[in-house]
Parts: sequence; C-alpha cells; structure tokens
Amino acid sequence: MFRGVSLRIDTPHGPTEWRPEEFAMHALTYGRDKIIFEAAGRQELRWTRDDGSKRQLVFAVASLRASAIEDATGPTRFDLDLVGSSVRAR
Repeated sequence: MFRGVSLRIDTPHGPTEWRPEEFAMHALTYGRDKIIFEAAGRQELRWTRDDGSKRQLVFAVASLRASAIEDATGPTRFDLDLVGSSVRAR
C-alpha cells in the first residue's frame, strides 16, 4: 500500500491531478495482461477547465477499484468501481 501518491496528467488547458490517501496496484500473473488498482480513504481530484478556472473535488470512498487491460497496441479496456462515497465539491 502506498501513501502520498499523486497522479498528474498535463492537458492543453492545465494539469489534472488525483491524490488518493492510500493506493495499491497489482498485476495479474495469470490469464490476461490485467492490472488492478485500488484506492481508499480521502481522495482529491483537481483540474483546470477550458476557461482556465481551477476546480477541486474532495471525496472519501469505502472502496475504489479499477482495472486495465492492454495489448501490444496499448490500453484496450478500463473499468472503475466506486463503493460507499461521500462528496464535497469546491
């Protein structure tokens, strides 16, 4: 389990950043090339809108799980499941 993780994507109008309180990533050793992502606790999502204004969404989750499948050309599928959340928009 990782703490203090920050994932950032630079977009043409500004950065988008996700900061989970706790984060884990697992690669399957059998079957498909599938990666499982898990996050827990307080989450922060920050982004810049097209007009340059900054936005932030703070939420807590009981469980956030995602998975990604990729092949030789890159990602082919992404799934996200969020259970038990509370949201506070800013």
